[in-house]
Amino acid sequence: MSSDVALKPERLKSGVLGTLMNLIKPFIGAGILSLPRSWARAGWVLSTITLFILTYVASYCILALANCSDIVTSEELRYTARKRIYRSRNNCDEATAVENVDFFTESNDVTEDDIVAEDWNSIQPPTMSDVGCMAFGKPGRLVTDIFIVISQMGAGITYLSFISATIPDVINRKDSFNNIHMLLVMFIPTVLLCLIRNISRLAITSLLGNVIYFFLIGCAMYLGSKLEHQPIKNLTAANWEYYPTVFSTVSFALEGIAIVLPIKYAMKEPKKFKMALSGAMVSIAIIYLAFALGCYFLFGNLVDTPDGFISILDSTSVLKTIIQIA
Repeated sequence: MSSDVALKPERLKSGVLGTLMNLIKPFIGAGILSLPRSWARAGWVLSTITLFILTYVASYCILALANCSDIVTSEELRYTARKRIYRSRNNCDEATAVENVDFFTESNDVTEDDIVAEDWNSIQPPTMSDVGCMAFGKPGRLVTDIFIVISQMGAGITYLSFISATIPDVINRKDSFNNIHMLLVMFIPTVLLCLIRNISRLAITSLLGNVIYFFLIGCAMYLGSKLEHQPIKNLTAANWEYYPTVFSTVSFALEGIAIVLPIKYAMKEPKKFKMALSGAMVSIAIIYLAFALGCYFLFGNLVDTPDGFISILDSTSVLKTIIQIA
């Protein structure tokens, strides 16, 4: 079944590069700042292996989800085509066709050649909940929705808490504002961002966000190179006591599967999604590894603090302010 037929106007769709940027941005966030500390505690060898394994698992799960969504789309298209053909042959309305055409009935007389643009325009792209429902029925939809809400609440609360704690430091008003004030300030822009329904419109901001993260990595490397003491000889290779820490940190850093399907549906050429995803996951793994290893090799155990390498900077440092804003 061809997946290149547009479900929305072509002008609203993203190319491979835009899709690549949109895929990278959801995965790279505040979680990257916790990686050096995890590498320092669990060991750089053990942590690096864990990163590669979890990146592969995440990629496999995303591709499996994308393939399942294609299957659901194919079945929806065949069902829509059967209804259209039934209406045409029996000169009846949509309600009659729905009553007489079973979604789960296989029909050998409906082939890929029978699928027309009208059928594509009559369906909506399946969500993760739709995939769960197709696989396990209504319980599958319910369980999928519950886990999506839990995972997104966790990620959203973490990001909002991180930003609300950082803003007072940036503006030097930590005594004047508490986290509740900052959360209230961020409420309106957060709601407005949630109203953006077309992922392709965020390609530019995603690109800007990715550039900022590269800037952050560059700052870390620059600061580390200025240290008089290079603590390379005191590195931990593996410490299983802290393995749950690095496992949970990397898992959180790779959390982004809930946004994958909308990004796929926003592509001009959905067949190239696998290529875009492969490039994105490789880029994400390289960025994470470069930041975690770079900070640990350059700063040593100095990164084993809640704020990582940022904590060693002078509170009046302009560079510290820039990094916090980034």
